[in-house]
Amino acid sequence: RAPRGSGAVEERAASGGAGCAGGSWNAVASAAAMDAKPQPLSAVGQLALVVGAAAAALEGLSFVVSAKTRQGPRGASIVAQVRAEDAGSREAALEAAMEALLRAAKASTCVRVLGSKAQPFVSTPVGFAAHLGAVSNEGAACWSMLDQGFCRRGCACRWEHPVGQTMVNVMVQVERHR
Repeated sequence: RAPRGSGAVEERAASGGAGCAGGSWNAVASAAAMDAKPQPLSAVGQLALVVGAAAAALEGLSFVVSAKTRQGPRGASIVAQVRAEDAGSREAALEAAMEALLRAAKASTCVRVLGSKAQPFVSTPVGFAAHLGAVSNEGAACWSMLDQGFCRRGCACRWEHPVGQTMVNVMVQVERHR
């Protein structure tokens, strides 16, 4: 991670190597653009990839029957079903989803799990919740918001807060016998 004001992030962004594109695929509709390399995914696209990575991690577990992702007005939800005989593996599934979210966000060019240095995951009765945010320029980002999950300066903060934020709710349910 480049320190604030080092210019490293700005240089990568200017060269097209990092950062979130503001919209979806910025390709110019011309013959020359068809041969150009694709632009980075939008913030929304990268957020979806991070959520998808957590769902894929759950689906990859032998004791998980299914993991479905839904997008709603309050964010994304992942609902995983664990076989009844594997009910004791519920916590392992939740831990796998947490690790996958952190790993996918770290691999992303702009998505961060907010509060990653404090308490990134909040327990719920059926799983956990996390806030994801898209950072367009790490060199100008508010590290209090990224690391702690909040900024006490609010609107008076001179640093940039994540442009796109979404809540992710991960729920692991035990399958019922029929």
